[in-house]
Amino acid sequence: MVETTRHSMVITTTATREDAAKLAQVALAIRMAACVHIEAVQSHYWWDGKVTSAEEFRLVFKTRRSLAGKLMETLRNNHPYKVPCLIETPIISGAPSYLDWIDAETQS
Repeated sequence: MVETTRHSMVITTTATREDAAKLAQVALAIRMAACVHIEAVQSHYWWDGKVTSAEEFRLVFKTRRSLAGKLMETLRNNHPYKVPCLIETPIISGAPSYLDWIDAETQS
């Protein structure tokens, strides 16, 4: 493993698998992410003054840290939610070959 601060994961959620797939394709088409994981999750949260729960789809985008802000802006501009979850988590360390692959597959 190698320590790095050059890479990040960006996380968001959507209500439908179709919306998740659209966001993934937008990011991949413009090479803002090397890959996107889409997982079904059960979310519990406050909304409009009450606790709500819903099935959502979590997207995890693997990207360069230098692209994370632009990626989050792109997601916000294409997101169906009024207040989307948009979180960047730096990748602290990882397999050198995987991190090199992220570099190779994203915009420089």
